[in-house]
Amino acid sequence: MSEPCPPHPEASQPFGAPHPSPAPHASPAPDSEAATRLARERNVWLCTSRANGTPHVTPVWFVHHLGRWWIGSDERAVKIRNIRRSPTVSLALEDGDHPLVAEGTTRVLTTPFPPEIVAAFREKYGWDVSASRPGAGARVLLEVRTVRWLLAGTAQ
Repeated sequence: MSEPCPPHPEASQPFGAPHPSPAPHASPAPDSEAATRLARERNVWLCTSRANGTPHVTPVWFVHHLGRWWIGSDERAVKIRNIRRSPTVSLALEDGDHPLVAEGTTRVLTTPFPPEIVAAFREKYGWDVSASRPGAGARVLLEVRTVRWLLAGTAQ
């Protein structure tokens, strides 16, 4: 069983130097096929928990960089409220025949976002992850450190 990640520093703090490097408790992709899928696939299902304990599941765009998942969001989104209350999440790529499911702990970052993550979103989606939308509040970036991989391979 994996050792849990240590608590994150205050989630509302801007991401400072140095920029991301593999965390000692981050769990890298289970194999090269999984790493290829994480680079190629466009959507992941993010599951958070509401205050009453019920799940909130939503598809999101992501990049997987240096053993971490990165997800952009508006600060007023339900998933952000849920994560600020309880930072434990589950993530699942869309292909149910070849599941790739992870559990992790999340930290909510405010701007400025790490430049290499902004560039990775721009390269993968042609999109500026830091660009705000009218009436949606400020942009935030989720940094998810995988604690363990639950499924990687064939549906059970």
